[in-house]
Amino acid sequence: MTQDFTQLDLVRLVYNETNDFESRTIRSEMKGNWSMKEEYKELMAAKKALPKVTFSPSNEVLNSILQYSQSTALETSVG
Repeated sequence: MTQDFTQLDLVRLVYNETNDFESRTIRSEMKGNWSMKEEYKELMAAKKALPKVTFSPSNEVLNSILQYSQSTALETSVG
């Protein structure tokens, strides 16, 4: 039985958001589907071309989170 896969399924595979069964099924389907395999390769190339961006919160944000956490921990232990 052949299952139809969408571009979203391929994107999920590229970003490792598929479970083991889905990954095996999609990869198996790609073996016999040249256009699907080509689209997967294009998506992988596009992912590699994206800039590597990392985000770091400011110290102010981190301190706000820690203060909130401490205040709610006190409320829970008192209540």
